[in-house]
Amino acid sequence: MQSYFIGIDVGTQGVRVVMLDDAGRSIGSCERVFPLTPHSREEQSPALWWDSVFACLQNLMASVREAINLTTIQAVSVTSTSGTVIPPGRGQ
Repeated sequence: MQSYFIGIDVGTQGVRVVMLDDAGRSIGSCERVFPLTPHSREEQSPALWWDSVFACLQNLMASVREAINLTTIQAVSVTSTSGTVIPPGRGQ
């Protein structure tokens, strides 16, 4: 049975999500670019990250749903920009 793996990269400039099979072949991918401002390299919204990752995952799943059995996805790996800190919100 074929196995599949998802990689998620949250970087300064956007989110990239890719699905590979067990031979390392790309099955599908999605990318969302963040709007860059003079301060976006210093501070970004975790809500923007989450919304972008979620949208990419939905897009990727929709694009591969007919081609693969989604229950054969074996693992998800996530990486992010270095030094990322997400402090708790106010009142928490």
